[in-house]
Amino acid sequence: MIEDAGDVDGVGLWSRGTPTPSPLEVAEASELERRVGAALAALPTIYREALLLVAVEGLRPSEAATVCGITGQAMRQRLSRARALLDRQLTETDLPGLTALNEVIT
Repeated sequence: MIEDAGDVDGVGLWSRGTPTPSPLEVAEASELERRVGAALAALPTIYREALLLVAVEGLRPSEAATVCGITGQAMRQRLSRARALLDRQLTETDLPGLTALNEVIT
């Protein structure tokens, strides 16, 4: 039985925080980031702008609409179409090897 006697030298025996990601997890995250960046770059400007204002800049759709000079409804449509296009782009460029590898891992 191990007792806590306030010995700070023994504290290093236990890990602190969350474990570091595995090399595979790092590679997957890097690949996903690259693919999302390429898919965003391929979007028409009005859709890319809508996504970036809301998702990256953190604006509410109504605020993004004001920035773009359009109605809130028009911004919501742009966001919906942008998300659908981004999803389609990522699905179409999904690499069979990565999908198969992911299925083996999970």
